[in-house]
Amino acid sequence: MPRPAPAPPSADAPAEMTPYERYVALFPDGMKGDLIDGNAVIDMSTSVLHERLFKFLLILLEGYAEARGLGEVFGSRTTMRVDDENGYEPDVLFIRADRLGILDVKDARAPVDLAVEIVSPSSGRRDRETKFEGYERVGVPEYWLVDPVRREAAFYRLDGEPYQAGGVYRAAPLSGGVFESGAVGGFRFDPQVLFQDPLPSAFALLRSLLEAEEPGTE
Repeated sequence: MPRPAPAPPSADAPAEMTPYERYVALFPDGMKGDLIDGNAVIDMSTSVLHERLFKFLLILLEGYAEARGLGEVFGSRTTMRVDDENGYEPDVLFIRADRLGILDVKDARAPVDLAVEIVSPSSGRRDRETKFEGYERVGVPEYWLVDPVRREAAFYRLDGEPYQAGGVYRAAPLSGGVFESGAVGGFRFDPQVLFQDPLPSAFALLRSLLEAEEPGTE
């Protein structure tokens, strides 16, 4: 069954609030969704496949960013404000250490440094079109789209000034089948690991990545 939408404006959310301010104030804690053109779009429960992939990516990115002191990684309950009528909750997002000032108590001001969306049957069009265009418009430097059903991973980098409007996403090339992130400096992996069944150990892969960067390690 669909989950209930946030409550209408109340004494805690005065009418003069923008749709985004009302969304942040009233959207139930712990529920995942997006604000699209002033309307709350609530995600249904995720599949086991989606959740496994989410945890895998979160462990890899969070562990790498923490080990290298690059910034903070958040998972799917942190809203990024796009404008007065739009706010997105990426499955995973990253903010560089020198830009953590964009964080507030309940959300982040756009643009974050990396947004990752794991496509589900109910979110495909939103992730590939609406949110793609929104992330591009506000200047998010890097956007990953991972589709576990189609077994596809696409990585986009902003062709233009990071954090500024006017850039265009271009597909980021792989080098020898390996993707290297421009947003999370030094983070690299083979996207095909995302579609292994079962997934490999995220901790083992993270350890291997970190050890490969140590001086004297080939």
